[in-house]
Amino acid sequence: MLSNFRSDLESLNGLESDSIRTLCYELPSGYQDCYRTYEYTRLCTITQGEKCITVDNKTLKYDSSKILILPSQAKIGMKIYKPTKAIVYELNNIVIDRVSEEVCNDYSLNLSFFLDQKFYLGNNNFNELLGRIRTELCKDNRSDFIIDLYTQELVYHLIQNEAIRQLLLDNDNAVNKAIKYMNSNYTKPVCIKEIAYNLGMSESGLCQYFKKITGMSPNKYFTKIKLEKAKEMLRDISVTDVAFNLGYLNISYFIAIFKKMYGLTPKQYKMKIHNIETIAE
Repeated sequence: MLSNFRSDLESLNGLESDSIRTLCYELPSGYQDCYRTYEYTRLCTITQGEKCITVDNKTLKYDSSKILILPSQAKIGMKIYKPTKAIVYELNNIVIDRVSEEVCNDYSLNLSFFLDQKFYLGNNNFNELLGRIRTELCKDNRSDFIIDLYTQELVYHLIQNEAIRQLLLDNDNAVNKAIKYMNSNYTKPVCIKEIAYNLGMSESGLCQYFKKITGMSPNKYFTKIKLEKAKEMLRDISVTDVAFNLGYLNISYFIAIFKKMYGLTPKQYKMKIHNIETIAE
């Protein structure tokens, strides 16, 4: 049992296989420190007591009915008000990647909604599966193959939740950073090669990862951002001004991609909005 969050002690404790590692904590009342993750995502559970976590000056309490999921390289304040026992599960990125490659084409992420998400705190619906993993890890003649299957099953169920999926599949936030840049520079031409360079990635690597998470290429996603902005602008200014404000010098091209996306030309959309607002008045 660990009685503090020291990383040197964590590295010497716990049960682990190639796919998952568990760390057990027994924390005294009044203990307070920053809890950190390193290379891997951690799923934190409480078996007794409760913890208070602090993020962005907000304090949240969680107990045995909740799970806390932290991505890699995370830092979160924790304070213990009563003696608490906790078990943390550290998920190997290889397992997350393996499961996501098999199933994540069935999902699309609303990344703009979760851009600033730093953790997930929600109901613990995984006690039975986590118990099976712990039991297998503790066996003298344990099977790493079975543990790996259980871990894959755990990741599969976690991925069903959109917010958790965001944390699991975007640990390094490369896609988030790219989208933030696009949202801040939608009036300018965006060079994907330059974004990739600033993220320390190759252009092909970013495009591949971006499409895996969002289901579309960075260029197509950026066009989607621009056209969403266009819909807002069309309420107040002309089609030509909207096109120029968004960096489209070829008006015909702007009209064509807008119609392809929404089934209406910008002028038709503008008239539709005007008619709706007139009726509402």
